Amino acid sequence: MTAAVIAISIIAFIVLLIVLLLTAYVKLELEYDSEPFVKVKYLIFSRILMPETKSAIRRKKRKEKREKKKQEKAEKKRRKELRGQHLKSGKKSGKNKPPQKAASAQKAPQVPKGDGAKNVGAKTAADKSKNVNISDKTIPKKGKPKPDLDMIINCVNAAKPHVKKLFKKIRIYDVFAEIVVGGDDAAKTALSYGTHCAAINGFIAFLKNNVSFQTKKIDIKADFDLEKSNYYVYGKVKLRLCTLLSCLIWGYSAVQGAMNGEPPKEKEQSNKTAKKAA
Repeated sequence: MTAAVIAISIIAFIVLLIVLLLTAYVKLELEYDSEPFVKVKYLIFSRILMPETKSAIRRKKRKEKREKKKQEKAEKKRRKELRGQHLKSGKKSGKNKPPQKAASAQKAPQVPKGDGAKNVGAKTAADKSKNVNISDKTIPKKGKPKPDLDMIINCVNAAKPHVKKLFKKIRIYDVFAEIVVGGDDAAKTALSYGTHCAAINGFIAFLKNNVSFQTKKIDIKADFDLEKSNYYVYGKVKLRLCTLLSCLIWGYSAVQGAMNGEPPKEKEQSNKTAKKAA
């Protein structure tokens, strides 16, 4: 009984651990203030991707040193092999070769006369006809089919629902942006201010329609004394690991099916028609 209870408890613990790992959020902390800053968090683990930390720079240097050592060792081995080949070739060339026989001393092959000569000619012709190079024959090579426009459209249509699902599950929050537009001339500053406002408002509208998007403050100003524009942006992004993996796996399988020529699966058209009727 005790062994069975221990086994059940171990299995339950493993299942709970897997569920915890899959349902946990992967968080990104993004910041831009003249230089980008990116930090990834998952459970109790965190890592700075940009800018590069001192430890990451040290790792890169260690990898470069290892690669240099490997290349030097490979060059040394190659040089040793070349020296050995030169020594062997020199020894072989120094040996006394047997004297070649004179061309006159060599016996010419005896050619039969009469009917025998005809038979020999027939045999040689038959042998030549048998020894035909196969490479001369054009053999069609089977390769992967080239992607057509229809295939590309099918792949895009197959991946579209999974991409939409992934975007809907992404959460962007605590967004703070402070942009001060500047320029050399007042007219240029006014034009750049208008373009900045239009671009940022359009981008925010796109995010609100496709992603869960929450802002703290977005401020755009114009300063005619500045020579260049200043940008400060901060925000956080989070997504569950299980949703990311499921969208990637199902999207990849759908794209592979579209490439193989399988028709796309129609998803619950009856429910859509019922919703429209309601």
